[in-house]
Amino acid sequence: MSGAPAWRSKARVWLLQRSDVVGGTKTIIDGLERRLVALGVDASAVYLRDLREHEEARGARWARPVVATRDLGRLLRRLRLERPAVIVTFTPFLGAVAALAARYPTRSRVVSTLHAASDRVGRGALRLDATVARLGWYARIVACAPSVAASYARNGPAYMRHVTVIANGVEPSYAPRLSGSDGSRAGLGLPAGGKVAVAVGRLTAGKNYGVLLEALALAPDWRLVVLGGGEARAELEARAHALGVVERVRFLGRVPREQVGGWLSACDAFVQPSLHEGLSLALLEAMAHGAPVLVSDIPANRDPVAAPGGDVGWLLPGGDPRAWAAALTAVAADPAAAEAVGELARDRQRSEFDQEAMYGRYVAVVLEELAS
Repeated sequence: MSGAPAWRSKARVWLLQRSDVVGGTKTIIDGLERRLVALGVDASAVYLRDLREHEEARGARWARPVVATRDLGRLLRRLRLERPAVIVTFTPFLGAVAALAARYPTRSRVVSTLHAASDRVGRGALRLDATVARLGWYARIVACAPSVAASYARNGPAYMRHVTVIANGVEPSYAPRLSGSDGSRAGLGLPAGGKVAVAVGRLTAGKNYGVLLEALALAPDWRLVVLGGGEARAELEARAHALGVVERVRFLGRVPREQVGGWLSACDAFVQPSLHEGLSLALLEAMAHGAPVLVSDIPANRDPVAAPGGDVGWLLPGGDPRAWAAALTAVAADPAAAEAVGELARDRQRSEFDQEAMYGRYVAVVLEELAS
C-alpha cells in the first residue's frame, strides 16, 4: 500500500526461546510481543520445548543432546514453513543456531540478545556465538545490562562492535510504602510485629537462598517470605528446620505477578543473594516499589544499585551470612534511614530502568530490521 511503512509488507517476527518457563526473559518476550502486535507487526513467541522437556534437559546429562537435537529439528521445520523475516533470540547458543539454520533457507535477520554473563554460557556455545558474529551473520547483538555486555569482551573488539545495551526495565510503581503496617501484614497472612524480608525468584542453587536462612538464624527479629517455586524447595525447607528458623520462613511457591507488588510494598527489605544474574527484573521491581534492597555484590546487581551519586541499596558478599544478618539488623535499627535509601532506589528505577523505554528500544530495533 502506498505510503505504508516498509516493514508492513514483510513476513513475521519470531521471539525465539527454548522454553516458556516463567522468568525474566519470558516476561520481556510477552511484553514485546504485545507491543509489536499492537503496531500491526505479525509477531509471535516461539518456544521449542514444553515444561516437561525443559526439566528433562536440566536433568541427566544423556538427555541434553537428545533434547537439543529435537530443538534443532523443530527449529528447521518451522523455519521452512514460516520463513520469518526477523528472529529475536534470548540465549547466545540459540542465537548462533538460529543464524546458522536461517542462513540459506530463509535469510532471516537474527537479533541475538544476551541475558546472562558469558561465564554462565558453555564454552562451546560461546565459541559458536563468537564465530557467527565474526562471520557477520547477526544483524544485531543486544545485551540486557552493561555488565552483561562487558563480560563478552573476551570475544574480542570485532565482536563488541556489534553489541549494544538495552537495559532491562520494569513498570514504575506509585503505590505507597506499607512496611510496618499491621493492617497490610494481616492482609498478607503475616503476624503483627517484627520485620519481614521478601525474596522473589525460582528456588535454584544459583539464587543462593541458603545464606538467607543462615542470616535469619542470626537476626531473630526478622521473618523471610520467598515468592517462587523450584527444585531446591525441599532442600531449603530441610535447611530451615536444621537451623531452627522454619517458623520464621514461608515458601509461597509461584505467585501471580499481580500479587508480587503487594509484598514488595509491605516488606521491610527485599533480599537477593544470587550468585549470578543478568539484570534481575525482581530487583528492579523491588526498587520500583521503594523497598530497601539488600543484594549480593555481583556485577549484575551493581548495575542498578551502584549509582553515580552513591549506592541505592546494600551490596553484600554472597557467601557471608554474618554480613547479611548485620545489614538486616541495621535496617531494623533505623527504618526511616532504610526507607530513605529505598526512595533513592525508586527514583533510580524510574530514570534508568523504565519498562516503556526498554520496549521502545526493542521495538525500534525490530522495525529497523524489518525495514532493511
